[in-house]
Amino acid sequence: MRFSHDRRGQSVVIGTVILFGFLIVALSLYQVQVVPQENSEVEFDHSQQVEGEIIDLRNAILSASRTGDGRPTSLKLGTRYPQRTFSLNPPPASGELSTTEPRELRIENVTVDDDNNIGSYWANRTATDDAITFDTRSLRYSPGYNEFRNGPDLVYEHSLVVAEFDTAALGRTGQTAVDSGRDRIRLTALDGEVDESGVERTSLDPETLSQSRRSVTLSATGGDPIVLELPTAVSPDRATDLEQQWGARLGENAEDVTVTGGAIRIVLDGTETYRLELGKIGLGTGTTPENESNGYITKVSSTNGVAVAEVRDRFNNPVVGAEVEVDVNNDGTADATLSTDESGRVEYEVDAVRDVEFHINEFEDVDRPWESVLFEDLGAAGGVGEGGESEANPNVNEVVFEGADLIKNGNDRGWNLKFKNTGDTQQNITQFRLSYYNTQSQGSGNQVTDGTVRDGSEGLVPFDVGGDRVSLDPPVSLPAAENTDPVRNLEIRGIDSKKGDWFIVTLDYDDGTRAQYFVSDQ
Repeated sequence: MRFSHDRRGQSVVIGTVILFGFLIVALSLYQVQVVPQENSEVEFDHSQQVEGEIIDLRNAILSASRTGDGRPTSLKLGTRYPQRTFSLNPPPASGELSTTEPRELRIENVTVDDDNNIGSYWANRTATDDAITFDTRSLRYSPGYNEFRNGPDLVYEHSLVVAEFDTAALGRTGQTAVDSGRDRIRLTALDGEVDESGVERTSLDPETLSQSRRSVTLSATGGDPIVLELPTAVSPDRATDLEQQWGARLGENAEDVTVTGGAIRIVLDGTETYRLELGKIGLGTGTTPENESNGYITKVSSTNGVAVAEVRDRFNNPVVGAEVEVDVNNDGTADATLSTDESGRVEYEVDAVRDVEFHINEFEDVDRPWESVLFEDLGAAGGVGEGGESEANPNVNEVVFEGADLIKNGNDRGWNLKFKNTGDTQQNITQFRLSYYNTQSQGSGNQVTDGTVRDGSEGLVPFDVGGDRVSLDPPVSLPAAENTDPVRNLEIRGIDSKKGDWFIVTLDYDDGTRAQYFVSDQ
């Protein structure tokens, strides 16, 4: 039996081998070209996402400094790639978030324009350090992408978010450190240690360590420019870019911006005065809340035998729960120990004329007079309060109460209280309280129970007679004396006012002072 050669299956085998080869080549090309491109797009999307989350964190930090309420935020450190059946992915792209070591922030060539304890405390600060100084940190996010080669590091410092590329640095937000339009310097120190890395989302909860609630007025020493020196974590190679980013965001009061030696130096017009507002926020671990230990105490008022003082920390903000000792007998021993309230204040009432001294930090050192305040002749008729002319209608902050007009025009009833600022600095009324209203037509008492007061935007703010203080936001501004019309009205509405009525109002100013006024149409 003979067998012949049969070649009928060769073409099928060869075709299969060729197709398999094409498949291998296609998969290889997909692995080499398509997978990196798609993964680069995933990493780019994450870069955009994390930039938005850093900006959200920046906003939460600034909000916590101003309001005291820390808003929880989170940040996705890295990203994972989509699953693939016939190709391979690199390990997930991770990222690192960390704070720098603390560095000194300086405000040079400044004098705080104030008398009494406020002025002496800040004069000592500037004399000791040749500037107003405190420590702060920067926050840096660094991505570890596998394919997206142009992903920037993100740096938050001094209210500005900077995207730091290999060849450039670009600002991603505005800055609030210097507000030329309002002649204001607003700085928030960052405290605490953050050191997170990986792929997953991490939580960041800004903690208010000193809420920005008070301000002081700065002027240049000797008329020379004021200099802010802000430490920066942006690479020195990007100094020129950083100068341009800050220069584009500063107003007309900024005369020069330079970046050198790891610091941003901002030179401000020395002929202007500025309101300085400070705050401190914590992130991560190792945060240190501020207290009265490095601060001071200042008078607020002394009316009707009641002395009121406020304790502030080294960021010039009220301290809650600070211990204040009261010496009534002027013998150097504490007759009472008080604790400051939510406004950082304490009050003490006497039933006879006394000299009353408040002090903090176990005051014994005469070289720290800002740790003690003395209320002389407290309880005496016509006694003088902090910065005032009399207890009934004090001249606080050089603001003079010039009387009131009774309003009775149809349904528009109430009072216009007239105030004149005789000083050279604008004053702002931030809180209002009507503690007692006596109406002659109905007999004595508090028959008038509520009303409204206009804030700085002409909005009506409701209040209860004898109730809590209400906030005027925006505040009612009293322009400086150089203004052509320095007299302003504080308008009270919604009261069925009668001729012969009288009442008592208490006003708080934005520098922490408080004044009480007796008002009538007489």
